[in-house]
Amino acid sequence: MSKHKAEVDCTARCRSRSHGQALTSAITKRSISDQALASFIKGTCANFVKAFDFEGRTALHTAASRGRIALMDWLIRHSSIAFINARDRESGYTPLHRSVFYGQIHAAVALMKIGVNTDIVDKDDYKALEHSMLDRQYMYKHEGSQPSEVYVWGSNCNYTLGTGTQQQRNSPELLTCFNRANTCVKQICVLRQITVANELLSRQVSRRHQFE
Repeated sequence: MSKHKAEVDCTARCRSRSHGQALTSAITKRSISDQALASFIKGTCANFVKAFDFEGRTALHTAASRGRIALMDWLIRHSSIAFINARDRESGYTPLHRSVFYGQIHAAVALMKIGVNTDIVDKDDYKALEHSMLDRQYMYKHEGSQPSEVYVWGSNCNYTLGTGTQQQRNSPELLTCFNRANTCVKQICVLRQITVANELLSRQVSRRHQFE
């Protein structure tokens, strides 16, 4: 009887897995708007930010994997750094891991902009951004008609990012040196530890070859 009452009389200290499961299940329904979901979440559990389902996922985990940006923003405003970076039980994924794994790049960018920890590893010892390189071609050739901007992030010891300072970049930052030198990237090599841009050609030369 007391257990049933605890489930119904939810407080800010609620630890109900059933509540967490109800939240994550609702977020997967495409027909429900983010605004309606926010109302449902708030009315379901008083501790919705810290509510974990049976797989250890929070509402933010599921919102990130579904690319629900508006709902993510709402959850983050009620969250804390600890739970923004929470790892689920199933795979050790953070919300950032799940956004990258499910191809929700706009969600991943939004999370990195608020400063989530990009160095957390999952149960397979992969960081979130390393999932973007799994099962992909490691060599990418750039076509002249495509954008040629280069973004860098991560550790910057020994000026490895080419930004001029050794300050770590937690979110992608545009590398402007190529634009200033009027050059573009023709080919990049993506590795687990480092991404190298090579074979830089001037835009003028690149344009000339396109018409030859």
